[in-house]
Amino acid sequence: MNERAHKKNLKYAIEQSKGEIIITTDTNCKHNNKWPDKMVSYFDESIAFLSGPVQFESNRNLFEEI
Repeated sequence: MNERAHKKNLKYAIEQSKGEIIITTDTNCKHNNKWPDKMVSYFDESIAFLSGPVQFESNRNLFEEI
C-alpha cells in the first residue's frame, strides 16, 4: 500500500473510532501482549498525546534490507 492510501485509511479509521484513546503502530513493529495496556496506563486528564520508544534491530535479513 502506498503512503497516500495508508494515510487515507488511517484518517478514516480515526474518524470512525468511538473510544477516547487511539493507539496506532507500524506493521513492522513488534510488541508483547501487554503493550496496549501499558500505553493506555500513561493517560490521564493532563495527557493528550503519547509517543512510545522505538528500538531498531541490527540483525535484519536481506529481505528486510530491500
